[in-house]
Amino acid sequence: MDKTFKLRAYNPDANKEEAPGKPAKEQIESSALEKKTAQLEEEQKKSLELLKTIIRLREDLKQEQERSAGLEAKLHKLDAVEENQLVRKNAELEEVRNKLAEYLKLNEHLKKSIEQEQAAAAEMAKKAEALEAGVGQSTAVAEQELAVRSGQLEAEKQRSIELRAMIEQLRDSLRQEQAKAASAAEKAKGLEDRVKELSETLGKIAGIAATGKPDSGA
Repeated sequence: MDKTFKLRAYNPDANKEEAPGKPAKEQIESSALEKKTAQLEEEQKKSLELLKTIIRLREDLKQEQERSAGLEAKLHKLDAVEENQLVRKNAELEEVRNKLAEYLKLNEHLKKSIEQEQAAAAEMAKKAEALEAGVGQSTAVAEQELAVRSGQLEAEKQRSIELRAMIEQLRDSLRQEQAKAASAAEKAKGLEDRVKELSETLGKIAGIAATGKPDSGA
């Protein structure tokens, strides 16, 4: 509430002229009034300084709020970028998983093929032994059949060797893809830690904006 004091204008010359004839009571009241006037002026000066301080603090608060808003906007933008990176990394990880599943299926298929080839080779070996045991048959025919079977057996063995080499190659590819998947998982974890750190920074900035001054300011 605004309180206005109406004071009589102070005239030093008039006081000097009237001083000799003034009663003692009026002189005391005049002195008290002058003292109160001086105190009022002092309090008005203090109030003015306080108002200036309030205005300055409001400006500082406004600047801090604008700064916090700018930092928050940058943080939102960074969050969006990192979210897109996480989505891309997740897509890459899913693709790696799909490739690993395909390699595993192919590996199982090759194992079954090798087992079948080995069974066929064993069967041909048995037939070769049977041919050798068949002494009553024509020697020329037996030798020719044995040569054909032996050639087939060598071909199947060579094919088995090639299939084993292909399996080793696929296993190497599988290990490389697993290493890539592990590296991608580590990168994704690093991005999540960074998002957490930025969220904590935003919390501190919001705290500063709420209080109007930094935590360390005295």
